[in-house]
Amino acid sequence: MKENGRLVWCFFLVLLIFNTNIALAVDSVSEVQRAYIAYYGRPADPGGLDYWSRRLANEGSLSSIMQEFGNSQEFRDRFGRLSYPELVNNIYLNLFNRNAEEAGKQFYVNKLQRGEMTLQTIALNILYGAENEDKTTIENKVEVAKYFTQQIRNNPSCTYSGNQAAEEAKKVISFVNATKGSINAGKILTDYRYCRVLRCPLNVTESLVALSRDQQAFIASRGNPSLFTIVFTTEEADSLGRPVYSGRVRKVETWIYNNSSSGLKAILFDNGYFIEEKTVGPYAHNLVPTHLSPSLFTPCTTKEDVIRMLGEPTCTQQIQFGGRLITAMRYNPTTTLAASSVYLENDLVFQVEAGYALVSPRAGSDLCKIE
Repeated sequence: MKENGRLVWCFFLVLLIFNTNIALAVDSVSEVQRAYIAYYGRPADPGGLDYWSRRLANEGSLSSIMQEFGNSQEFRDRFGRLSYPELVNNIYLNLFNRNAEEAGKQFYVNKLQRGEMTLQTIALNILYGAENEDKTTIENKVEVAKYFTQQIRNNPSCTYSGNQAAEEAKKVISFVNATKGSINAGKILTDYRYCRVLRCPLNVTESLVALSRDQQAFIASRGNPSLFTIVFTTEEADSLGRPVYSGRVRKVETWIYNNSSSGLKAILFDNGYFIEEKTVGPYAHNLVPTHLSPSLFTPCTTKEDVIRMLGEPTCTQQIQFGGRLITAMRYNPTTTLAASSVYLENDLVFQVEAGYALVSPRAGSDLCKIE
């Protein structure tokens, strides 16, 4: 019995050590991602993550890793020309998407100039001193960074090397803030802009390639629709009923053509596939068709893209919807241009309505008065 007891104890000890190593490894992965975000503003590459995670698990110190980051060729290439104030401010931008408070920035700049702190120790101070929304922002960025690195690992065709790739990955992380919706945005951009699982042209003004063959056939035979709506859906419910990123974007579109002989025809597409066509109303004599093309909008379209295409909106409204903060960019109709509304979450488009003229007793044709 004693022998069996010893075996059980040894087994328990081995199990404890094994589980402790797993915990260390998981923690090391998070810490290394934090270091990459703070110092480089980007997610770790798979090779770098594996190497530094092992180092951190064995050495237990993030400061030595950060020291080597500061001596890297990437740091010299991407940040070597920045002044001390710019270097300190860059850490705040990487971590929190905001500039440093002037007093805090000057404090660290003075420490840096006097040699009392290195940029690496400053980065660690800022990283571990984060509170409230800043702390949540870092946690959300780490979650997206882990997802990004794993997607690189899972998709050999999605390469990640060089300074240009680092800057593109930095743009993905820069979309992430303290909101849950921004995690979704970061994962969408990982898959659909960086890894290009779905074709999302970076130049949206030349994006006919973003349309399916079915849709291109309609454009070729009938031209752009008079009106259209687009909805991008990306979420599904987890085991607890919480909305999570499904790993794919479903694009649901309704195109409406105004034909004097056949009336208003609605064509429904699901992820580019033609679903059905039906008559939805008589010919509209005074309808001003939209000047926009559905090809302009992809799961990668950002607020910046919209402004570049459509100009500044007539107004911008903040809408609370299902616990989420939605931005509505409204473009009022004119005698020659149809109205449009573009809805964004975390500066990423998820719904478009173009070519309509919403009229209500209180709003008239002014979309900015719609509640």
